[in-house]
Amino acid sequence: MRHNIGLLLFLCCISLSGAAQNGQIQDAHSRLLSNIKNGKIDSALISAINFYTASNSQEFNTEQLNASLDSLWSSYLNSNLYPNLVAYKIVHVQERVKKLNQILTRGGEKLPKVNTYLADLAYLNAYTSFLKGSTSLAIKELLRCIELAGINSYNYHVANTLLAKIHQTDKNFYKEELSLKESNRYIINQDSTVLHFNSRSPYLYYYLVNLSQLGEAATNQNKDEQAQAYLNRVVQGYSQLSSNPYFDQHPSYRQIKARTYQRLMKLFYQKNMLDSGNYYFNKAVEYYTTNQPELPELYVVQAEELVKRNNLSEAEKYLLKSLRLFSSILGDASPDGVEVLLKLAEIELEQNRVDSAKSLLSEAKQRFSNLPQAKGKDIRSLILEKEIYSIQARTIAYSNKAWADSAIDLYKKSIQIDQDIRSSYNSMLSKEIYSSRNSKLYEKAINACLSFFETTKDPKYIAQIFQFIEMGKSHILREAVQQVKSKSYNGIPSKLVQAEDSLQELIFYYQASLLNNLEQSQRNALQEKLYNTNNYFEEVREKIAGLYPRYYQFKYDLSVQSLETIQKEVLNPKTALIEYFVGEETIYAF
Repeated sequence: MRHNIGLLLFLCCISLSGAAQNGQIQDAHSRLLSNIKNGKIDSALISAINFYTASNSQEFNTEQLNASLDSLWSSYLNSNLYPNLVAYKIVHVQERVKKLNQILTRGGEKLPKVNTYLADLAYLNAYTSFLKGSTSLAIKELLRCIELAGINSYNYHVANTLLAKIHQTDKNFYKEELSLKESNRYIINQDSTVLHFNSRSPYLYYYLVNLSQLGEAATNQNKDEQAQAYLNRVVQGYSQLSSNPYFDQHPSYRQIKARTYQRLMKLFYQKNMLDSGNYYFNKAVEYYTTNQPELPELYVVQAEELVKRNNLSEAEKYLLKSLRLFSSILGDASPDGVEVLLKLAEIELEQNRVDSAKSLLSEAKQRFSNLPQAKGKDIRSLILEKEIYSIQARTIAYSNKAWADSAIDLYKKSIQIDQDIRSSYNSMLSKEIYSSRNSKLYEKAINACLSFFETTKDPKYIAQIFQFIEMGKSHILREAVQQVKSKSYNGIPSKLVQAEDSLQELIFYYQASLLNNLEQSQRNALQEKLYNTNNYFEEVREKIAGLYPRYYQFKYDLSVQSLETIQKEVLNPKTALIEYFVGEETIYAF
């Protein structure tokens, strides 16, 4: 009898325990439905984890629940996270991604599509990191996204596309090519008919874009035959679609076609096949419309090619065409118009037409002063300001050798801005790429000093040449050494260093964001933030300079020793120093 009573009590306990568990499952199920209905993504994920953790959730219609949860997730991404990303509300996106990641890592493995959700968050993390200039973190998150997503996920495609863009920015064209191929592998897996240029395939647009970019990546690796094969295939695809007016007239497809012709133009110019280059230039012009800024940009590229061939009069014609179109499309207060005016001024100086160059420079300065970007000092406006000082120095040097010191002062200003721009880049690779594109400034300054010395025989110009050479050739190395030194300095509070680093990162993010195509209201808001952040950063630097001068010197003092100091303190009477500089046109040795 006792045994029967014990068994009965045991069965009652099991029954009560089962009832309690069923109640918990029912409660989690009800909460999940309610949260999905109310669009509460955080709460929905938590209740879904609780629901799927229960042992007998299979008694419910989980297929419908999964679809509803997926729908809510997609809706939240498309209505909240992605719009805020487009609006450059990076902090908001990062905070939300962090919160969702925390939820999913606490039992989220129970959710049927947890890897899809985590891949979405990894991609968002990567994109925000990319916008802030943290390319190493962006690459890490993209590789994680690709691993989580798998070849059949759309995330696999977009992650590889962004990865290719990062590699292109970093001039790693081999890795860019690999990422583009992986993106195409996803496309072909989804619809193999793109290989035959099926006009009904929704993936055809992306496939052709990738092929065209693969052509450019191959060109940049000097794989001319491979590049031509990729680009010819894009052209072949369009020829097969020419019977369909939708493709020939649709702006997106016409733009890919124009860019493909532009890439073929670049390829043939590199191979010194000028007739073929000109042919594809004209084909690209045919597919760009007069209201697209890409057309005047193409004219600028053609003008630059003509300058290389010393055909200055033809280059001038294309730059004037470009200037008229930029003014028509973007108005006079555009950085593109200022850039074209500066290029025209340089052509005038090359032909010794100094008065005309001065007139163009004056107009460029006037337009530059009206740019909204000039207030916030984004990277592009700094580059323009640097060019203005450089060209102004050249006009003075051409006009009157007696004003040599004024010209040198302007070159110093230009070089200082150049070094500020270089310091603003986060990665050493980005600094090196920027430096390789801007070495001509130092060559012009050195050449001007050499000309002044030959005229006056004043040794101060040789001393100045030494300064310019040292500033030009060793800035990156010196900066890297200074960064290491500053990190090893322990005399400054870590919170102040963190604030300094955060402000620099924020400035870089605003500068990088302003290089994108934005609505004017978005651009104005970013420029205002950049302006205020720059001012605050300067206040922090001044505070550091006053309170912690040794740290400030370690990190920011990139000055070089004077020739006189080297002669007196480094060299003995039996030792000589040979200083050299390898420019684009001349090798200088002193």
